[in-house]
Amino acid sequence: REDSIERCVAEQITKERVMLSATIDGDAYALETQTLRPLDTGLFPSAIVTHGLPRGSSGRRRITNNGYVPQAMEFTQRGHVTAIVSRRGFGKS
Repeated sequence: REDSIERCVAEQITKERVMLSATIDGDAYALETQTLRPLDTGLFPSAIVTHGLPRGSSGRRRITNNGYVPQAMEFTQRGHVTAIVSRRGFGKS
């Protein structure tokens, strides 16, 4: 969706929020994902950023991809396509 894409002109990066389809142990899941990529066209190496575990299970839904954007920006500014993925049971996944 066009409205889900944000262009960061100063950083020359495109950010997009998507729900990544995944099958885990035969069950279908939608994993909350934020992708960052250079504005250039072509092929790029990839990096995947994901989170750790909160101390209690009640904190799982509060984990968002936004806290990992600075780390993802570092990879992307160096020419990687970066995906920040929330694992199943976390955030909106």
